[in-house]
Amino acid sequence: MKRSPRSEVAPWPQTSVSGRSGVMFAGPVTFIFGEGLSFGVGKAGPMKLRDSCIGFVFLALAGFGLGACGGGSDSSASFGLNSSEKIPSVMETVGFDLAPFDAASGMAGTMKIAGVLPPKVPGNDPNSVEVNERNHYLFLPFGFSEKNDTDPQWAFYLPLGTPVLSLISGTVCDVPTLYSNDYSIRVVPDGTTCDSAGRAPIMFETEHVIDPLVKFGDRVTAGQRIATVSDYDRNWKAMGFGIVEIGVAYNLGNDGSPWHACPSRFFAPKAKNAMLNSLTSLMTAWSTEVGNPALYGKANSPEPGCLMADVHN
Repeated sequence: MKRSPRSEVAPWPQTSVSGRSGVMFAGPVTFIFGEGLSFGVGKAGPMKLRDSCIGFVFLALAGFGLGACGGGSDSSASFGLNSSEKIPSVMETVGFDLAPFDAASGMAGTMKIAGVLPPKVPGNDPNSVEVNERNHYLFLPFGFSEKNDTDPQWAFYLPLGTPVLSLISGTVCDVPTLYSNDYSIRVVPDGTTCDSAGRAPIMFETEHVIDPLVKFGDRVTAGQRIATVSDYDRNWKAMGFGIVEIGVAYNLGNDGSPWHACPSRFFAPKAKNAMLNSLTSLMTAWSTEVGNPALYGKANSPEPGCLMADVHN
């Protein structure tokens, strides 16, 4: 889905977690005080970068300088990852209890497949073609294109009330309210810094959720319930289904460009085989259910569920 106006990750790889009233560091940090210095650039809206000058602190950790800011201008320097290959493989869930499809129950874990009919938007709706094409997917793969937009996350349609689980073990970095009047819960893995504004170089997102059970700074474990699927998609809600989207957001290069990477590239080794097998089983079962064996035919590069490896958003 389109990114929230508050969707942002700050491009500075460090090794600690911050508190809202200041920054707490777990490793050795050098503080250099001066005027007009910055510790981050993030995304403040679709394709817009904002500077985050805090006036007097420059941080250096493990040899990484975090850039200078020109007194309120948009030209602050930053530091991002040089590749999504630097993102740690720590995912243990897909945001809900997914299991191989069971024909007897018609379920893939908590995902209902058998008997599900995608909602259909009337032809007099100006967006009916695009919406109906999207609605054909009970699981929307990473990199799905609609109009001039490319989806930077996975989307799953699940029965209303389905629990949302943390993708990883780590620390909650941000729980912003989205344009859809629901929430995104963004967790940073161990060894990654989150600043007091809720920004980090890498974030694992569970987006479009309601009734969040965690807040900024909370420690979570993979598989822990953190929220409930959102009911904001009125077409699916009428069918008894909610939505959750999951993403792996990161900043790339010295300009801190906001990117997303396909989530199936980052499963933890202990969970990878089981998760990829369950995801493949889900895609096969849903393709069969809608009578379109080729539905996910291209969604296997570089891993199942991917139409591409990365999306610049």
